[in-house]
Amino acid sequence: MIYSSYPHDETREERMKNDEPADYLAGSSYFTRSDKVKNKLETLFLHTKMTWKTVVAMAVGCGAAVGLLMVPDILKDTSFQQPGISFEFWIFTALLIILNCEKPLEAGLKTFVFFLISQPLIYLVQVPFSRYHWELLRYYPHWGMITLLTLPGAALGWYVKKDRWYSVLLLSVLNAILCMELPVFAGEMAGRFPRFLISTVFIVFELFFFNLLLFKGKRRVMAYALTLVMLAASAVYAVQLDKNTVILAAASIEEGTAPYELVGEPEGVTVTVDDDVVRVELKNKDYRRVDLRLRDSEGRTVTMTLDYSEEEISWLDGGQTD
Repeated sequence: MIYSSYPHDETREERMKNDEPADYLAGSSYFTRSDKVKNKLETLFLHTKMTWKTVVAMAVGCGAAVGLLMVPDILKDTSFQQPGISFEFWIFTALLIILNCEKPLEAGLKTFVFFLISQPLIYLVQVPFSRYHWELLRYYPHWGMITLLTLPGAALGWYVKKDRWYSVLLLSVLNAILCMELPVFAGEMAGRFPRFLISTVFIVFELFFFNLLLFKGKRRVMAYALTLVMLAASAVYAVQLDKNTVILAAASIEEGTAPYELVGEPEGVTVTVDDDVVRVELKNKDYRRVDLRLRDSEGRTVTMTLDYSEEEISWLDGGQTD
């Protein structure tokens, strides 16, 4: 039996049950080299026994590990802290769970529980080490909303296993999220190599890995074509991003009491203040010094200065009050 003879409504688990011995498949003329690689990847990634105990253990392990990586200041603005900020790692782990579930509802429930445990745990692990302590949990609602969406999202995502045209479209939604993140990481890597090298390589790997793993024949070609189109679009976006604007810097406001508001509008730059974090955006290559004045919740004025040169971005005056 070869892959093309499988009924279209069979899942990959059912296919593997009907497969002939691996040694026969390895020597079969029906299989190309990529088919052999794909068969090995299916064995490694599609046949984990995804019990509830495994899901909980993964959630605790991932949540605790990511939380601890968010603690050291030396890891700030590196790939090691990105799992606590961006999506690429969580898309990978969600797909790992989904692909090893037998039914859509099982995939939805197990993915939901995984996120329900892991995401708040990231913040809880940081509490003893952060000057914000329990206030860190104010950042959780964003991931809380994402957690709620994983229940229907993972149940629908289970159908990527069907190897049909709609499976390609479902996976392309996740790939589109990765392609939106890629220009930011690739731009930072190109400008300050090897910063975000790991994140960039991981996203590219993830984009092509699941296409190879899940699809065959025309659907694999379709998946790769969609991925390449999205990568081309992200490359164009990255060029425009580099030519026009770039997020230069974000810094915690060390003095005063949150929340803060900006006093005046510095010319030629965009400044946003979110609780106790200030972010500055301006034209790339427009090297300059930016003086900021903010007012805290008690009416005191806090001053901060951003110095942006070709060599580095630095904050002068971490926050002074008067």
